[in-house]
Amino acid sequence: MYFILVNNFDLNKNIVITGASRGIGLATVKHLLSTGHRVFGLSRSEMDPELRSFSSKQPGELHWHTTDTELTNVSKAIARVLPDNEQLDGLIHNAGLLINKPFSETSEDDWLMQFEVNVFMVFRWTRGLESLMGNGSHIVHISSMGGVQGSSKFPGLSLYSAAKGAVSIFTESLSTEWVERGIAVNALALGAVQTEMLDEAFPGLQAPVEPKVMGAYIADFCLKGHRLFNGKILQVAMQNPA
Repeated sequence: MYFILVNNFDLNKNIVITGASRGIGLATVKHLLSTGHRVFGLSRSEMDPELRSFSSKQPGELHWHTTDTELTNVSKAIARVLPDNEQLDGLIHNAGLLINKPFSETSEDDWLMQFEVNVFMVFRWTRGLESLMGNGSHIVHISSMGGVQGSSKFPGLSLYSAAKGAVSIFTESLSTEWVERGIAVNALALGAVQTEMLDEAFPGLQAPVEPKVMGAYIADFCLKGHRLFNGKILQVAMQNPA
């Protein structure tokens, strides 16, 4: 299913964000819309009525795709929205799954699901939208402190940390391949943020950062971070890892 909400304002950048329906993704979408950008939100869920109402009052423009839509169709739909000679300025890979389970209790289905959402979907969306990006585009992978070598690790997060580690190395590798094309690739390794996903995995845990704050940071980094960074895994956390 495909929805379009359009406001008659001058638009700035064209940004795709996955996992756009809740948590950090939703907060990032809202910040980008409030600052006048064209946002393509990708999610497994339909657009929430509250977001529809919010979007209609913002200077930005929101296009929504549910991820049960064929990737090629989504890519073509995004291409049709872009005016002549425009491209995607940003691709934020935010969609994620957090399985909290001791490794000895995990199944092969757990492994496949963890890597399907956190790694393989990153590969697919990057490959599927590659033709819409060019000089000046910025790909931002939302990684985790758990995927950073030498950081503190937590029991039950072996699969999650391994998947985020894969994304971190992919960031470094892809940035090298695409540097001559002018496409920057960076990863933000986040610490704990008070999202629904965190609450589901760790009930009762109070994180030091709210989604609205992190969403604004991610949006701004996507728009400006490639001017200073490429191929970097940047730690975004309130404390140093051990």
